[in-house]
Amino acid sequence: MNHHEPPLCSRNPRLFDSRAEGEPHKHVAARHRLAVLACRNCPALTACAQYLADAETNGARIDGIIAGRTWRRLRDLAPNTRTCLHCGTTIVKRGTPAADRLRPDGTLTPLHAGRNLCTDCYNHHEKVGTLDRYPRIRNR
Repeated sequence: MNHHEPPLCSRNPRLFDSRAEGEPHKHVAARHRLAVLACRNCPALTACAQYLADAETNGARIDGIIAGRTWRRLRDLAPNTRTCLHCGTTIVKRGTPAADRLRPDGTLTPLHAGRNLCTDCYNHHEKVGTLDRYPRIRNR
């Protein structure tokens, strides 16, 4: 985004709105994924996050996407990541919502499958019998 143009939420507010009556859930989810991605790359993110925190403190019900989050489900903006010990790709904890795994290129960050391996590498090593080369990682 050009830092001189207004944030996407002010240019295309419908993208950030909650579900419209009769709108299919799949369409809402797709819109919200795009909105969250736009928020994460927006220079106004800090100001929006403060607005959201103030509104929640005052008991306001937030509708739609603000600061990359919805009023119903507040999460950290960026998931904790690790690096796959075999292929070196960035991985995230299993159970991380897809919206939080979305990368700027539109693909999803791979999931951690165990032993600090991505799902593909874990499955490969399990299949060829070399999984024991990678120690089990205990939760910290």
